Amino acid sequence: MKTQHITLLAAALLSASTAFAQTITCDLFTVTGLAPDEFNVNNTLINIQMGGTDSDFANYPYIASVTDCSGDTVATGGMFFFGQIGGTEQGHPVSAMSSDVCLPLTIEFIYGNDLFENDTCLLTYGSTGVNFQNRAFNEFNVFPNPTQGEIQIESSLLNGNTPYILSDYLGKVVLQGMSNSGSNRIYMEGLSSGVYLLHMGNETVKVVKE
Repeated sequence: MKTQHITLLAAALLSASTAFAQTITCDLFTVTGLAPDEFNVNNTLINIQMGGTDSDFANYPYIASVTDCSGDTVATGGMFFFGQIGGTEQGHPVSAMSSDVCLPLTIEFIYGNDLFENDTCLLTYGSTGVNFQNRAFNEFNVFPNPTQGEIQIESSLLNGNTPYILSDYLGKVVLQGMSNSGSNRIYMEGLSSGVYLLHMGNETVKVVKE
């Protein structure tokens, strides 16, 4: 009787695990863009959209590696988040990538289901010959960058006066003003050396003050 009870209990647990196991496939994950990490200059964020519903959950998702159009590894990542819920977008950190990396990128994305069984997806981003930073930040250009005290903003998309905010990496606003169409200068002579974030419209660009 004892042996039969254990056998029935094991069968019940297996049946319950099968009933609640999620059906998560690589088709649910899409790379939506790349961006600098505002909190860590040594990282690039790769934004991944997970389809499905809020009842879907990917355990410990992370990006293991990123290869460029030549097959060279241009970034690596590691476990950072506890999980990702279906229907959400999440920025997964990897080591900072060069601005001249060639596309498309192949992203090795790893996740686990509710039984903690891992699966690996090879996700693609971009088209051949397109610089990812130009795609991600095509609203305006900032130069020189790094700078010793003055930067110039250039964009054909600025209309009239466009507000800008310059903040440090802790989010503290250090400068703000209005940028005119065409080009504009921002003077940073009074600021300490370091990394700043220039926010304008829907774009953010990292600026290094030497």
